[in-house]
Amino acid sequence: MSNRRYEASTSFLAGRFRPITRPGLALTVLVGVLVLLLSTFSVVTEDVVAGDELVQADGPIERFLIDRRTAALTLAMRAFTTLGSVFVVVPLLLVVGLLARRARGSWRPLVFLTVIAAGATATSTVIKVVVARPRPETGALVHALGYAFPSGHSTSGAAAWLSSAVVLGSLTRSMVRRVVIGVVASVVVVLIGVSRVYLGVHAPTDVLAGWALGGLWLAATVLAGRLLVRRHPAATGAPGRRPS
Repeated sequence: MSNRRYEASTSFLAGRFRPITRPGLALTVLVGVLVLLLSTFSVVTEDVVAGDELVQADGPIERFLIDRRTAALTLAMRAFTTLGSVFVVVPLLLVVGLLARRARGSWRPLVFLTVIAAGATATSTVIKVVVARPRPETGALVHALGYAFPSGHSTSGAAAWLSSAVVLGSLTRSMVRRVVIGVVASVVVVLIGVSRVYLGVHAPTDVLAGWALGGLWLAATVLAGRLLVRRHPAATGAPGRRPS
């Protein structure tokens, strides 16, 4: 019996990841993205703990941004950094989740968003305590609590804005709209990260790790959702329905 279950499981996975099929190609790409993000986060974390190569690039990048501080740019960066705060992220997720609920008649998109945002935030908090990296001594322009690595704003920003883009993109059939939504979300995520370095509360490696961690939770959740939905299509009421 156990051998049959094992064979059934491996057969199922092999079928799902077969690149010659459209679903298989999508899952293969997701796995590739997941591995890339995991590798990025692992390399950055290792270098931060050991003080290796990537950490050596923090200083020049920080100085480049700090040397370009102006009153107007600082005002803009203060606005950008709030886009990764709980005061923006939580309402964003609620609005997107409720829009998807109204369009689809399902709470699954809101659950999807919540799992990603909560998981990314919790993981970031734990890693901060474990790594215990102090914040940069570059004259912070905003108040920040706790340790620096990884950047909490960058992590929650990547998780919330990119997952919201996935849900909103799933509500339209227009490829142009999907691309626009994805580009806007990506730009917001980049601006949040850059603002944290500019404002002097994070090093670039803190931000890079935050982006990777937030994206990692998104990719892992989407991958898990696709696998579960394709194995149990009855749970969604439509075979092969895209999970969001």
